[in-house]
Amino acid sequence: MTEFDTPNVFPLIEATLSLWQVCEETKLQALDNPTVYPECTNFLQKLDMLKFDELMQNPVFKSKLFATHEAEYCDIFKDDQVHIMAIFMPPKMVYPIHDHPGMLVFSKVLKGQVVINHFDIVEKEKFYSNITKLQFCRLTARKSHTNVLKESDLDCVLPSKGNLHSIDAVQRTVILDVMFNYYDDSERPCSFFTVGQPIGEDLYEMFYHRDDD
Repeated sequence: MTEFDTPNVFPLIEATLSLWQVCEETKLQALDNPTVYPECTNFLQKLDMLKFDELMQNPVFKSKLFATHEAEYCDIFKDDQVHIMAIFMPPKMVYPIHDHPGMLVFSKVLKGQVVINHFDIVEKEKFYSNITKLQFCRLTARKSHTNVLKESDLDCVLPSKGNLHSIDAVQRTVILDVMFNYYDDSERPCSFFTVGQPIGEDLYEMFYHRDDD
């Protein structure tokens, strides 16, 4: 459930759950092509309607606005499959490269400006089939695209494109994330990566290291 009772929060939650139902009915195939479904159009309309000033009416949201050294988070809605949250980033913070395995993620900038760099692991299936056994490995990743986003702009992560990304806050920034097929800690955990040297056109070294602490 949610403690946010402002006018546009519940319509967004309902639209999110409707789109997730489509994802389930299509055996998650909709995660890679959500815009062909009318439920996605409705979801995007509801996402566009939810603004920073409305969420500022919630005291928990407001208290996290001035994050200083690290990112702060505020859950708006969460169940086992979908997660709506706000991310608060201080100026010049860089959120490291991380993945969203098998996930669909929409990110809307509520306030501020960010640069988001997207990557894809070249041998993705091989990596994820062995991830529970790996402590460290060197990968090859392709840079998919870079988005510069300001207030009300939207970014999207698909399972098959741009699934790894880093987020660079140009100024103090608040992002609203809506995540479908949310992380499964045992099978699809969130992993962090470090980018290395370029090794070809849009190709880079990428290093994975599991932190068990």
